[in-house]
Amino acid sequence: GGTSEICPEATDFLCHNKRCVASHLVCDYKPDCSDGSDETNCDQYTSIIGSCNFETTFENWTTACSLTQDSQDDLDWAIGSRTEKLSPDSDHTPGSGQHFLFVNSSGSKEGYTARIMTSQYFPASLGICSVRFWFYVVDPRSEGILKVYTIEESGLNILVWSVIGNKRTGWMYGHVTLSSNSPFKVAFEADLGGNEDIFIALDDISFTPECVFGGPVTIQPSPCETEQFSCIYTPQCVPLSRKCNGQEDCTDGSDEVGCPLIPPPQLCDEMEFQCSPNECVPSLLLCDGVPDCHFNEDESSCSNESCSDGALLCSSSNSCISVHQRCDGLSDCMDFQLDESSCSVSSRLLQKWWDLHSGEKWSYV
Repeated sequence: GGTSEICPEATDFLCHNKRCVASHLVCDYKPDCSDGSDETNCDQYTSIIGSCNFETTFENWTTACSLTQDSQDDLDWAIGSRTEKLSPDSDHTPGSGQHFLFVNSSGSKEGYTARIMTSQYFPASLGICSVRFWFYVVDPRSEGILKVYTIEESGLNILVWSVIGNKRTGWMYGHVTLSSNSPFKVAFEADLGGNEDIFIALDDISFTPECVFGGPVTIQPSPCETEQFSCIYTPQCVPLSRKCNGQEDCTDGSDEVGCPLIPPPQLCDEMEFQCSPNECVPSLLLCDGVPDCHFNEDESSCSNESCSDGALLCSSSNSCISVHQRCDGLSDCMDFQLDESSCSVSSRLLQKWWDLHSGEKWSYV
């Protein structure tokens, strides 16, 4: 939307930078405002029954999240952590999140399902309540299905969203607008096909406040004082001085999210190129056409220029440094002092000898 003080729709959210985004995108664990203002002060969203990021270390997650396992299903959803063999690259929750919900088909028989649902009913409402969630599917043959249902008071199940298998790996975003003429629960169900290696994970489920009230809601401002930082996903205030101090004071770690990165200590010396956090190669090996770093970093950002006659390519100036300028004790190339790297005393003497005698060599011709 355009820049304004008010948004065109009642269902829009005004970002701090005066742009508008749809209100169902607020506090869904991804910033939609370019300034990130739709992901601040989110505890009114995350405290709703059924909203959960599964970072519930102190009590059983089903209790903490107001979710119940379906006693009629074959498998149970379980808490996984990024340390597990099966885990996705890592948890989805921002900050220090480490846990998600998962189910996998190892040892299960064909047609097995795992279902979890909100333990309480939401009031009837039409098209104003949304559930947002993140899912991760590892499913080589696309036989698993993740489904979202509404369950009405009568017990009627209505399928409102589903995804079959997944060609892409990584955390994906799901968003469903819910409608029901009677009070309803929401269920997440994984249907695992007959194959052995399906893995489905869920994380960062959140409902919008309209789900609780069955009607429009005015979001309350943060209860924190001006010199306090309001933790994003937990109802917590911490002193502003604690933000970005390298220690997590919010239980969701949000006081340390989006902080300027402290540069890692330099491990390599000035004439070396740092491949990865703990691997150095002599800078002479940069862009020589041969990958020397484990992940080829030394060859990945080279310019297309090439130099002849043994000259070195200096990428900062995109120029060639001739053999004569090499190891002469003067840095001609600012990139890791490329022309002066890997020079031993003997090669410097050899260079001086070559400089002295190269004139004579031609005089004999």
